[in-house]
Amino acid sequence: DGDDAMLALWKEQWTAAGFDAHILKLGDAEPHPRFAEFQEKLKDVPLNTPTKIYNQMCFIRHLAMAQVGGGFMTDYDVLPLISEGDYSPHTRIHEQDESTDSNFDRDGKMEIKEGQEISKDLSFRIPSNQEDITVYSATIAGGGIPCMMSGPASKWESLAFELMDNAITKHSEERMWTDFLAMIDLREENIYEINNLVLNKFELDREWSEYACNEIKEHGYIAVHFSHIRFKEAGIPVDQRSELARSWLERWKSACN
Repeated sequence: DGDDAMLALWKEQWTAAGFDAHILKLGDAEPHPRFAEFQEKLKDVPLNTPTKIYNQMCFIRHLAMAQVGGGFMTDYDVLPLISEGDYSPHTRIHEQDESTDSNFDRDGKMEIKEGQEISKDLSFRIPSNQEDITVYSATIAGGGIPCMMSGPASKWESLAFELMDNAITKHSEERMWTDFLAMIDLREENIYEINNLVLNKFELDREWSEYACNEIKEHGYIAVHFSHIRFKEAGIPVDQRSELARSWLERWKSACN
C-alpha cells in the first residue's frame, strides 16, 4: 500500500545518501532502565483518540533514542536533500514511522501487532561536539516539529521525560496531548535548539529553474518533508505520496545536482 511504498522509498533514499537505514522497534526502548516507569506514566497522558497507541509510540521513540545511544531521528516521510560527502562526520539517526492507517480494525481502533516497527533508524555519525537536542523543523511560531531531530543519549532521555511531564502536569484535562504539542509547549524552556533545515513548504509539481535550485541551496536545506497534511492540503490522495515524492526528488536531482 501507500505506506509500504513510502517506507521503501525512505530506506532507498537515505541509503543512497550514505546512511545505514533500518527500523527501530519497541524492543529497542524496553531495555532502558526507566522503561517501566515511563510506560506507567504514559497511562496518564491524555490520548483519547483512535490513534492512542500510535501517539504513545511517538512518546516512546524519544526514550528508544536514548537507549540506542542517541543520534538522528526522522519521520518516514522525511527524505534527504544531501548525499555522501555533503555532511561532516556524525553518529546515529532514527526515523519514526507515521504509517497508522493500515493498523485500524473495522471498529476504528488501533491494532499493534507483536514486534511491529515503530520507527526507522539511520546509523549516521553526529558531530562529536553536539551537546543538546537539535530540531530541524519548526512551526511559524517557532515551536519544534519532531520530524527530524538529533542529540546525545542523555539529552534524549531528558527530553522523553520532559515531554511526558508536560502532558501529565499541564494538560491532563485535554482530550489529546501529543509529543508534537508538548514540543511546541516546551519551546520557551530552552530544552532544545532549532536549526530549521527541513523543507516543509513547496510545490509538489515544481519545475526546477536555476533560481529555484539556488533558493534551496542557499538556505542549506538537508531534507524535505512529504507530510500527509501537505498532500491533503493539495487535494492529492495520501497513497500517491511515494510516487510523487520520487518524481519530485528525481526532477530536483536532475536540475540542481
